[in-house]
Amino acid sequence: PTDYLLRMLATVVSRGGNMMINVGPKPDGNLVENDVKALREIAAWSREHIESIHGAGKSPLPQQNWGVVTHRGNDLFLHVFDWPEGGKLRVGGLHTGVASAELMAGDVPLKTRRAGKGVLEIEVPPSPPHAVNSVIQLRCAGEPAGDDYRLIEPAGINRLHVTDTPFKSAGLKNPNGTGIRGYMENWTSPEVAVVWKVRVAERGRYDLQFIYDLPHGSPPGDSFAIEIGDQRFVGKVDGKHSGDGKLIEAEQDRMGLKDTQRRTVDPMGQS
Repeated sequence: PTDYLLRMLATVVSRGGNMMINVGPKPDGNLVENDVKALREIAAWSREHIESIHGAGKSPLPQQNWGVVTHRGNDLFLHVFDWPEGGKLRVGGLHTGVASAELMAGDVPLKTRRAGKGVLEIEVPPSPPHAVNSVIQLRCAGEPAGDDYRLIEPAGINRLHVTDTPFKSAGLKNPNGTGIRGYMENWTSPEVAVVWKVRVAERGRYDLQFIYDLPHGSPPGDSFAIEIGDQRFVGKVDGKHSGDGKLIEAEQDRMGLKDTQRRTVDPMGQS
């Protein structure tokens, strides 16, 4: 589907890669109708957003909750997959000054302001200009500079995945990086950990849920711990917990876990 391809395209470029789409003909030599439809829709999106893809690459910013960021010269391109409610989009980890911001669709100027260290807040319309991938172009005052701190938001889901951070214990291995293989192996001792540096946008109370998947036939019983500041939450990997069903479904869709044998969410509580 076009929505999948548009988001994948932006994601691949945001990680410094290139994406190729293979289109093959039918036996009579004509292209498949759905392929032609998808390519035309990608072309329509590209007419207003091509600068965010061609000649662009990986940005210095950390992972964002709402989408991905591509980089070209002094410009950052915010590919917003999940449009924020309340008319404010927060960008985490940006330390360079911003000269201007605008929606690429229609060249609509947007107001920005600093909302704390490393946090930029952008006023956005109530509805996204594109249903799948709306792009905001930030023209920075110089070469963009960022940090490794993930921004934690009070609204929506803050998804911290084990592959989304460079801070991991030596020896941990990621077989393939994405999809159903987006997991870490070699959890050999209690000291082995994955760490996220975070910056909280607003002080408040947050629900914490730990999502994991067990290979079919693996024995349960291992314990895990999540530490946030001076707080420590401990649980058992036993496959018996349950939590937010919609959250589980969303994670399965993201990672391709629909066909695995066992999955669970451990509701850790609130803090």
